[in-house]
Amino acid sequence: MNAFWTDDRKVPTKCDWQSANGTPIFEGMLIFLLFILGTANFAMQKAVLESRHPMLDALPGFYKGGGGRFSLGFEFVVLVVAMILTAQGWSGAAVAYGIYSALNLATAWLILSGRI
Repeated sequence: MNAFWTDDRKVPTKCDWQSANGTPIFEGMLIFLLFILGTANFAMQKAVLESRHPMLDALPGFYKGGGGRFSLGFEFVVLVVAMILTAQGWSGAAVAYGIYSALNLATAWLILSGRI
């Protein structure tokens, strides 16, 4: 019999992959990963805003006004929502934020390298 199951009814119990209070350790790692991705997203967003790329002229004034505070604030809201949803057990939010971060990375690379 596997140590994961308590009896023949296959009822899961606390395992090595759970913390002392019973929450999955994987969930904590996902939140930490989101924090790292969020930091990278902030850095990429700030670098793109400071690049003075001609494409940024097409953005509305409130988006880039004040040094990009609105866009950085929006980035913060997206990060916090992803972290809250992940903490509530919605691991799909972490996957979605990872995809969002990958798209941000690709876009920032294209803009900052002059390919666009």
